[in-house]
Amino acid sequence: MYQGLQPALQGVVGQVLATGIASAICNIQMQDGTFGPSGAPSQNYVPVAGLQGLIVMNAPKSVGDRVGASKEKAVEQQTSFDPRHVWLAGFYPEIVTQYQAVVTDPLGNTITFDILGVEADSQALTTRMEVRLVGI
Repeated sequence: MYQGLQPALQGVVGQVLATGIASAICNIQMQDGTFGPSGAPSQNYVPVAGLQGLIVMNAPKSVGDRVGASKEKAVEQQTSFDPRHVWLAGFYPEIVTQYQAVVTDPLGNTITFDILGVEADSQALTTRMEVRLVGI
């Protein structure tokens, strides 16, 4: 009897985790909702409940990457780019481009990224994000 791809794909995700190549930790944050004296958002971020301590693989963006990124920043807000592809070892459809991703590698280095696009897979097993390190 045909059981679908779900069991086979779950095994692949487990094998990826067992290899250790997905060894970074990601915490998703959102703006705290307060505003500064000028009326602009405060740029203070707080953790999003349920999206902390996520196991991820942080890799350079590939040429064929197809994550739909729709968020752009004005030129005057950008001083550098570092496009990355972050694979999350779990299904997180609640992540949106208004959030930011704080990724800590196995050596303890922490980098904050803007989330430009998010895509969860059709099997509801994993999620991937296109992110950029943007210096202001």
